[in-house]
Amino acid sequence: MECILEIARTKEGDYYFKITGEDKQVVAQSEEYETLATCKRAMHAVSHCIKAPVFEATPGAFWTGRAVYEIYETEGGYTFLLKGDYGEVLIYGSIFESMRACRTAITAMIHMDMDHETEFEVF
Repeated sequence: MECILEIARTKEGDYYFKITGEDKQVVAQSEEYETLATCKRAMHAVSHCIKAPVFEATPGAFWTGRAVYEIYETEGGYTFLLKGDYGEVLIYGSIFESMRACRTAITAMIHMDMDHETEFEVF
């Protein structure tokens, strides 16, 4: 699976970025930001943490001190959070049917080439 990074806007005009697979399915998405500059700063933070290790979270678990992907089981399957060094959520994963599918999505994200100099078209 190859992943693609895109910036988009909500109907209200806020910006967010998403990572999609080759099939255009959303793998992960950021929160919403009021300005494009803030959105790009958040993308920059993700690019520094994208190669983080994976941690299977248990209820009540909390990991700080370094960036990490936390995988969770939910009612609909499995999802993940990419957290920064201080435990802040940088990006939210979609819901995947299996742990394997969730890990495959994370692996594809880890192998992304996130170039800080790329200019993105806003959709």
